Amino acid sequence: MPPRPTRLTRAPVIALPAGPITIAIRDWFVLLRPSLKLKPGKPAPELMRVPVKDAQTVLRGIIHLVADITATAPPTVVWVAGQDELLVLLDEVRIACAPGLVTISLFVQCEELRGDQRVDVAFAVGTPQQPKGLVMSTFDRVSANRLIADTWSGALTAFAWEALVTVAQQLAAGMGTDAAKRPLVPGTIASDTNLLLLGAMARSRVVPAGAQ
Repeated sequence: MPPRPTRLTRAPVIALPAGPITIAIRDWFVLLRPSLKLKPGKPAPELMRVPVKDAQTVLRGIIHLVADITATAPPTVVWVAGQDELLVLLDEVRIACAPGLVTISLFVQCEELRGDQRVDVAFAVGTPQQPKGLVMSTFDRVSANRLIADTWSGALTAFAWEALVTVAQQLAAGMGTDAAKRPLVPGTIASDTNLLLLGAMARSRVVPAGAQ
């Protein structure tokens, strides 16, 4: 009789600088071959094609870094601007991907409005056919209730942007290291239907001004 296929008893774990994150399937997470020593500024040979459901898992696994709290702290933060306060529910953050568009959704609360309020922050990024590196654009006002958008658009946009970039940084670093044994960094953020596309690269060499 042919041998039976081996069944996984637990979901695979992806090792990232922020800590291990459990992902049901990790075919898309391609580690850099140890024999491949990328020189400064050189990209990894393959894009990571991250299913949006797995990108969601990674996002929630690293959101404490974005909020600058410990991983064991309660998953909420309170922002204060003058007399206004906003409660951000970190464990409710979401990501959605469409061709050339990544949307980070946050859920918040404030005294003036009843219940959780959804805030969508959309970023125009590259596509597989038209990569744009790390260049992205967004609106100057978030999609949310006027009472929230009037006061918090800038802070919410910055938070959503940092969340997206941190996901890319963590995944790139988890892929491997460059010729100098430094973690890889993101060089490309793009998206397609239900896919977050990330390209890792070796860090560029920074020459101080005036140095030869």
